[in-house]
Formats: sequence, structure tokens, C-alpha cells
Amino acid sequence: GSASTGSPPPTAPSTSTPTSPTSPTTRWRSRSVGSVAGAVLALIFVQMLAGALVAGLDAGMGFNTWPLINGAFVPPGLGESSPWYLNLFENPLTVQFDHRMLGYLVVAAAPGQAMWLAFKRAPQVLIWSGSTLALFAVLQATLGVWTLLLAVPITLGLAHQAGAIAVFALALHHRRDAGEVRLEPVLVLVHLRGDGEVPDH
Repeated sequence: GSASTGSPPPTAPSTSTPTSPTSPTTRWRSRSVGSVAGAVLALIFVQMLAGALVAGLDAGMGFNTWPLINGAFVPPGLGESSPWYLNLFENPLTVQFDHRMLGYLVVAAAPGQAMWLAFKRAPQVLIWSGSTLALFAVLQATLGVWTLLLAVPITLGLAHQAGAIAVFALALHHRRDAGEVRLEPVLVLVHLRGDGEVPDH
């Protein structure tokens, strides 16, 4: 019989599974970064409003101890005003307590966001802006405690208000960056030979 012409065994085609910039995974990552940045921005805005109430009621002139207020973390007298909602706006003790609690949340949220961005390997511009925001948030909280302990001298009071504007501006800038920067997808390229091994090149 005639010799059969041998042909090389078919090899598995190279496959690549890149993540498209418009894939659901990338869109989810982009939305999650923007949502977290927006939540931190909203928290800082609410904290600024609480600070304005503290300044308006001169609530920082009293209860000049930290971390306790009148010897307790949650002092008595927070809900003495009636109706209850007036405590949020007219009770100096409640207003200062709210400002403190919101400050703790900001100090936890801003550095937490920065660490989350680093863990997720977000673009450097987001890590940089998030870290800068975290640093200023911690400095602002430290300045707030210092101002309280000294019974709000005018220079420290003005510096604390200026710091609030700076922190809010940084949060706004970071939220803008989170909305504008497209997260680069991770491209996973797998080239398989016929034997299923990954080539060296």
C-alpha cells in the first residue's frame, strides 16, 4: 500500500481571556470605587454641618475633656430637650457628642478607604488622593481635640474650620478622580501548547 503522509497532531489554539474595559467586572470595580468615595464625601459633609452647629451653639466652650464627656463616653443629658429632635440642633451636649462620633467615623473611613484602594491595587492617582485625604482627616481630628481641650482659642478655632474646608475639598477631589479614572483591567493571557503546558516565551 501507499505510504500515508503523516500530519502533525492538531494543537489547541491559543486562548486569551482579557477583561474588557467595558466588562461587568470592570464596571463593578469602577462603580464600587466611586460609591465608596461618594460615601466618604457625604460623611465628611455631614460632619461639617455638625461642626457648624457646634460653632453656632458655642458647644465647644463646655465639656472640654477627651475622650470622655463628664466622665463618661456616653454622658447623661443627651436627650433632655423636648421634642427629641431639638437635641440634634439645640442641645449643646448632644451637638458636641454627635460631632465627636462623626469625627471618629471620618477618622475610620478615610484611612480605611485608602487601605482598601491599596489592597485592590487601584490606579496610583486614586491611592495618592485617598491617602492624602486620610492624612488630612487624621490631622483635622487631632486639631479638633487640641482645640477642645484648650476651650477653643480663636486661632485654633479658625484653623479647625479651615481644616474642615481642606478635608472636604480633598474628599471632593478624590471623588472626582474616582469618577474620571478608568480602572485598567487585568489581562489574563494563557497560551497553551498541545501538551497543555505554558510556553516559556
